[in-house]
Amino acid sequence: MSFFRSLFKTFYVSPEEEILKLVIQHSAKCKEAAEKLMQAVETALKGEAPRREIEAVENAEREADKIRRKILDQLATGALPPLGREDFVRLVERVDMVADWARDAVRVLKSMKDLASLKAVEKPLISLTLQAERSAQRLHEAITVMGEDLEKTRELVIDVEKIEDVGDWAYMECLEALSEKWSQIKDPLVLVLIQSVENVVDSAEDASDVLEEITIRALR
Repeated sequence: MSFFRSLFKTFYVSPEEEILKLVIQHSAKCKEAAEKLMQAVETALKGEAPRREIEAVENAEREADKIRRKILDQLATGALPPLGREDFVRLVERVDMVADWARDAVRVLKSMKDLASLKAVEKPLISLTLQAERSAQRLHEAITVMGEDLEKTRELVIDVEKIEDVGDWAYMECLEALSEKWSQIKDPLVLVLIQSVENVVDSAEDASDVLEEITIRALR
């Protein structure tokens, strides 16, 4: 039995497949935002203003938002049963936060007057941003296969949870470095940046929790 028939107990597959296609496109744009965030941080740590990377993140976030609205518009037509609509809305809203926080992070970079202050937290910040990128990538992979392979979806969801654990440690290391080297930094925007990047990781993990709920219900 297919995933959607198991989940929604309906033979009307086409609307579900159409929306799933959009959900995959949406998660791809959110993943792109996280990837471009990684590039922006790397450029900033070189002391260069990451203008192109910032623009790329903002563009990806805007595209993700357009797709999100399109998904919600289609769901509002009532093509899916209430359970299906609720699941998709929750999933899309959680995934969308990945791009939102990536956008917020690069806007902090854009506001910083002295990028050299980031050098004091370079190692843990790179580690944290890498976890943001990896969590968004695994989340996208999980969403991509959820209509075909539920077990693989669950494996990828577990990967996201493990990445989030690594991200938590990297976040704490960022805070420790910030505390130890504050006399060198003296810029509160560094903390805001760290928190925004951490929120990318947390948002991916939150979305994976919703995806796991959907998957478990479908396997029953």
